[in-house]
Amino acid sequence: MSYTYTDCYSSLTKAGLTPCDTPASSITCTTWKAENQGTVISVCSGTDPYVPIQAVVCRNSGTNEIQVFPPDTLITGCLALQKQDANWNFYQCYCCCFDSMQANIVIANASGGNQVHEMQTGHAVLVGSLHTTGIVWSPATLDFCNSMKSSGSDEMLTLNFGDNQKMTCTPDHLVMLTNQKLKQVAALQLTDVLLGANGTAVKINTLELSTFQGTIYQLATTTHFDRTPNGHLVNTNGIVCGDYTLQIHFDQLNPAYKA
Repeated sequence: MSYTYTDCYSSLTKAGLTPCDTPASSITCTTWKAENQGTVISVCSGTDPYVPIQAVVCRNSGTNEIQVFPPDTLITGCLALQKQDANWNFYQCYCCCFDSMQANIVIANASGGNQVHEMQTGHAVLVGSLHTTGIVWSPATLDFCNSMKSSGSDEMLTLNFGDNQKMTCTPDHLVMLTNQKLKQVAALQLTDVLLGANGTAVKINTLELSTFQGTIYQLATTTHFDRTPNGHLVNTNGIVCGDYTLQIHFDQLNPAYKA
């Protein structure tokens, strides 16, 4: 099931529940979890993304601004804001589960891009091929799209790069380095430099391993494989990555394209 915050807001209001934010925003229970700003919500694992979860936040009644604090600092944090502005107070509201930590992953297409959880077979994407002048991008459509629930014990890696961009992915996810060679995320070193989709060098800031509960997405521009990356490169959050076909055939990929 795909997710939009507009549908979340609608489902909450129809149930007579107060949403934590407006349709123009995108607050989800597990957005807070992923940012370590809220309680770990185990009931969200493997369930409908629109399941309502009760939350307590700090809200400014004058500006409608919301601040989210971890449970152990909620009281002190909100009271500190209240000393600065009496309009700040505790606010009980609801968010939606939306259990994907990969929600912030955007796959580029000719008109911009789509979040990974929105992608379906036949959707437009930009695919890259290697040329002497760099990566050449052309429009195409997704040939394969699949999602699966993790077991809760799956190991995932969160890659922080560039201007604090984050991408949570499987250890065998493929990224391209500035030498135009592919490397599995699990094998990355902080000294490696990623290739930006526009040809620039992108620094790796951190790489963190953790267990994961949520949805894992698998996307392929084409299922055809000729032992090269051509036609299998995608612009993901501004860096060059390999699609699922390259990922599962990495052992058979021509060594000239491996870092």
